[in-house]
Amino acid sequence: MTSRDHLVILLQQMYSFHRDVLPLLDSLHHLADDERVRRALQTQHDGVRGEMETVEQALNLLGVRFKLEHSTLAGSLKEASDRFRRQQSPTRDQLAVHMLLTALAAAGIARSQYQVAVEMAQAIGEGDVARLLEEMDHREVVGQADLGELAPQLLQEITLREIRRAA
Repeated sequence: MTSRDHLVILLQQMYSFHRDVLPLLDSLHHLADDERVRRALQTQHDGVRGEMETVEQALNLLGVRFKLEHSTLAGSLKEASDRFRRQQSPTRDQLAVHMLLTALAAAGIARSQYQVAVEMAQAIGEGDVARLLEEMDHREVVGQADLGELAPQLLQEITLREIRRAA
């Protein structure tokens, strides 16, 4: 197996991850009560759709078609989210934080995949693919920052409510 083959496999895994994480983001979006969380999840969902298109473009640049497989990473995130909601019976506040943390985990996985794919593309002389993936990685950083800013705000609000209830 060549380095190019490894890059193709990684890109296919990335596409599978994005495709398979969309239903999780959808279900979290529908469960969200907080409008800020709903907007953040919708933005993340829209970003993932764009990332799928970018990965597809990268595969096209390499002259390869996507092979249908399922992502074990996306499946693991969904399973962990389902288990948390089932076993912990979270309050609305806890569920909102859980949703953001799950979306952040998905963004972190995607970001690590982009970084590796960029390095691989550069190493094998696929500059156009590397530039495309670098651009997508930059957008991922922005999306991750948006989610990361909202989580501490929610936690602070939750803590203040808990302190008031305890007083």
